[in-house]
Formats: sequence, structure tokens, C-alpha cells
Amino acid sequence: GFAVAQGLVFIAKYAKMPEIDRLTSLLKKIGLPHQVELNGTPEEIVEVMMADKKRVGKDLTLVLPREIGKVKVVDGVKRKEMGKFLERSKFKS
Repeated sequence: GFAVAQGLVFIAKYAKMPEIDRLTSLLKKIGLPHQVELNGTPEEIVEVMMADKKRVGKDLTLVLPREIGKVKVVDGVKRKEMGKFLERSKFKS
């Protein structure tokens, strides 16, 4: 549950989910991580993401939360785009 919770917060930030404060509050309330702590450089993290089963070719497929209970599947997210997001994000490491 801890890794899933961190992944959910990470992707909610990437998707600019409007209800992110509500999401993090709910996670905190049930004792799950509500902040993202990443270990590694943006390049290393993207490399791990490329091993995901949802990957298509050289691009990522992401399941982006739009609001609580609703998601959108987005194909073709470039490694470079995700790397730039990681670089400009202020995640703990």
C-alpha cells in the first residue's frame, strides 16, 4: 500500500489533479504516505518507469487521475517529458 500511495500522489501531481489536497488528506488520515519521496536521479527514476508493464515501445503509458474516481489513460508520454517533470518537481530524495 505504501508504494501505491506514493505512486498515486506522484501521478496526481504530474496530472495536476484538482483534488490533490483532498487525496493527500485522505491518505494521511488512513496512515499511508501522502508525500512523495524519490530515491535516485530523474534519469534513474525514468529508467525504472520504463520497466512498467504499461509501457509501449520507447514511450510511457500513464493512467492519470482527473478527479477522485476518474482517470484517463494517456499513451505516448516521452521519457524526456517525464525527466523534465522530475527535474522541476520538489520531491524529497
